[in-house]
Amino acid sequence: MVIGGFDPFSLLDYPDKVAAIIFTQGCNFRCRYCYNPSLIDVSTKEGDELSRLWSFLAERQGLVEAVVITGGEPTLQKDLVEVIQEIKRQGFLTKLDTNGTNPAIVKDLIAQGLVDYLAVDVKAPWSKYGQIMAMPEAALTILVAKVKELVTWLIDKAPINYEFRTTLVPGLLGLQDLSLIHISEPTRLLSISYAVFCLKKKKKNIQQHIEHCAKTHDMINQYDRTTTSMYV
Repeated sequence: MVIGGFDPFSLLDYPDKVAAIIFTQGCNFRCRYCYNPSLIDVSTKEGDELSRLWSFLAERQGLVEAVVITGGEPTLQKDLVEVIQEIKRQGFLTKLDTNGTNPAIVKDLIAQGLVDYLAVDVKAPWSKYGQIMAMPEAALTILVAKVKELVTWLIDKAPINYEFRTTLVPGLLGLQDLSLIHISEPTRLLSISYAVFCLKKKKKNIQQHIEHCAKTHDMINQYDRTTTSMYV
């Protein structure tokens, strides 16, 4: 696994759990607003940080409850299954953050019981992916079809807890676009950097939530977007 970073402690990234975070390198999307650009291309050697990860987790037994694997795009890692198997063997819960472009891998991980919680980035309404991605249309069309496949499967059949996340970016994607993402009903707003909406699989009046988000968005605008973190 090519690891671009490691966060030993987080109270935000796994709902209600103390977690460590693995940031993998390499991504097949090219989001214009990417806030982790250093993780897009692979620049470190495979396995450089893995031994440090195992040592850390061994020392943190009973202190860290979960491990979050994010990126970059983790499903591009060829040894993802083996790494998660070892994490589970050590007794940790696992959360996978993905852009949804490798549905077969995600389904297989879930079927093996290797993922306890899943977060899928839904970047925009399907028709707007081309506006927020700096990549060829043909390649993007194929990848978006894969994301749609995973989203549909999760809504219909997901056996684990999951959430969909959309990042609001001034000038590219705004609150008005949320109503165009017809995949689920949002129940929680998480603001990190820009504004990240977590659309969780629970029932709630979407219009009420959007109105609430608009008020919260005005509050967020009063602060530095790179430092504000908020749950509602």
